[in-house]
Amino acid sequence: MKTDGQVVTLKEAMHYEVLPDGSIKCTLEPRQCIIHDGERGFCGVRQNLKRKLWALTYSKVAVVDIETLYRHHFYHVLPGAYFLTVGTAGCNMNCQYCETASISQATLEAVESEYATPQMLLWMALERGAVGILFAHNEPVVDYEFMIDTFKLAKDFKLRTACHTAAKIFAKPLAELCRHLDAINIDLKAFDEDVYERLCQGSLKTTKEAIATISKLANVFMEVTYLLVPGFNDDLEQIKRMCEWLLKTAGDEVPLHFIRFFPAHKMKDADPTPIELIYERRELAMNMGFKYVYGGNLFGDKSEFTYCAKCKAVVIERSEDGIPTLRMRSGRCEACGNAIPGIWKL
Repeated sequence: MKTDGQVVTLKEAMHYEVLPDGSIKCTLEPRQCIIHDGERGFCGVRQNLKRKLWALTYSKVAVVDIETLYRHHFYHVLPGAYFLTVGTAGCNMNCQYCETASISQATLEAVESEYATPQMLLWMALERGAVGILFAHNEPVVDYEFMIDTFKLAKDFKLRTACHTAAKIFAKPLAELCRHLDAINIDLKAFDEDVYERLCQGSLKTTKEAIATISKLANVFMEVTYLLVPGFNDDLEQIKRMCEWLLKTAGDEVPLHFIRFFPAHKMKDADPTPIELIYERRELAMNMGFKYVYGGNLFGDKSEFTYCAKCKAVVIERSEDGIPTLRMRSGRCEACGNAIPGIWKL
């Protein structure tokens, strides 16, 4: 099907209910938009057409690239290996500081996209020598059907699968996704429900539930990212509460990233996160018991290195470009043999 020279792929959404008046309730995530005929949900990319909900970004790719996972704050997943990274229009949140607002917060029609089916993405990954496929850049939850179909194919061809998400998604669809997923990085936007809503129109409760669910899965490796936004989510007590909860829920070996904020989108006049604050919050988390805590967006800083939790030797040194120098063998520290949690083999 083509419209104005563009290929349009219609894919029925997986999680919704049809209401008696013909409107649709989206049951993918907790906002549960009520969508009337012809209208779209909050995300802008799921539409009610004649009592069916359609995923409009299926096979409509706004970003496709070959990258390592360093940029997306996966430090314990195949360092230096290349993934095909994919993003589309749309988001089910509205972060005031969004760095990719030109695609995530824009209308679908305003975003320049190319046609790429799951089969085409698989072919691109194989042709370019990628070891896996990552959905990121915008919020992958709104690409749910596209992501699952792509990951199913990737797994058939022994490729790794990953996504970087705020995890604003119900437990049932999350469980379905995790059956086809190797690694996930979850953005924990704040540790206060009011701040979460003001900053991102998100849900701390739902993100916490997702972290708790994934922490129990043996087949999915999880890392957690916390963007420090001065004056909103960086205060000492909020960070302490977050660390206490995360330690209890996910354990002391979950990699935790404190990321530097830079002005963007609706917060262009804000100040970037002081580097000293990144160091202080990282030290706090380590003192509370986390074994692998990182600074982020510091590019080559030693806080981005991976240290052995037992002997403190550097096991992964990262350059300003994220190029890793590994001092580990088969996932173990060369100096003492301690096992480092992560995905180290294809």
